[in-house]
Amino acid sequence: MEKNAEAWLDKGWFRKALAVLLMVHGVIHAVGPLATWGLVDFENIDGEPTVALSDGAADALGGVWIVALVLFVVAAIAVLLRRTWWAPVTLIGVAISQVLVVLFWQGAWRGTVANALILAAVWLARKNEQP
Repeated sequence: MEKNAEAWLDKGWFRKALAVLLMVHGVIHAVGPLATWGLVDFENIDGEPTVALSDGAADALGGVWIVALVLFVVAAIAVLLRRTWWAPVTLIGVAISQVLVVLFWQGAWRGTVANALILAAVWLARKNEQP
């Protein structure tokens, strides 16, 4: 990877802040299955999809919340360890996360803000990379 592409990640504060953002956002995804499966009652989060889904499909999406959680936590660790594959893992996590946010908009819309911040950080860290 080119030195310019890693300039922001070489800044210790940026790398740590990005890792914390990814980790926290990932852990917050645990709310999804807990609410969807009715394991915990959260104020303003009922775990009900905004779009019409069968109960089985909604329950299956609880597992998808866990996939997003794992992707963000793995991406955070990759950032801290300076692994070059952190960005693709992060982008896949953001894509899955945003689909879930749309499907569970009423309780999860705030995730759009976190996903936008993460996308901005990925862009900033990678903007100087040459193909």
